[in-house]
Amino acid sequence: MAVTPPVRTRLYKIPEAAKTWNVPLDTLYKEIAAGRLKAKVRRGNIRGFMVTEAIMDDWIENSLVDASEAYEHLSPPPRRRGNG
Repeated sequence: MAVTPPVRTRLYKIPEAAKTWNVPLDTLYKEIAAGRLKAKVRRGNIRGFMVTEAIMDDWIENSLVDASEAYEHLSPPPRRRGNG
């Protein structure tokens, strides 16, 4: 009988994560720089950020706000003046 290897957390490179979760690449890098997306990097490296599904799920969940809350921060559209 074949032995099933233990389940490991898959690591996604940032371009791969952008495609998988349909998020613009520059958005992910901006979120990493701002500290809102907790990416991982191999010890001793400064490039090659990676994320797990759990990291992405947490980031997505915490970056979403209720639509009514988002609209509260928008200013009302300017009124158009009619010709009559």
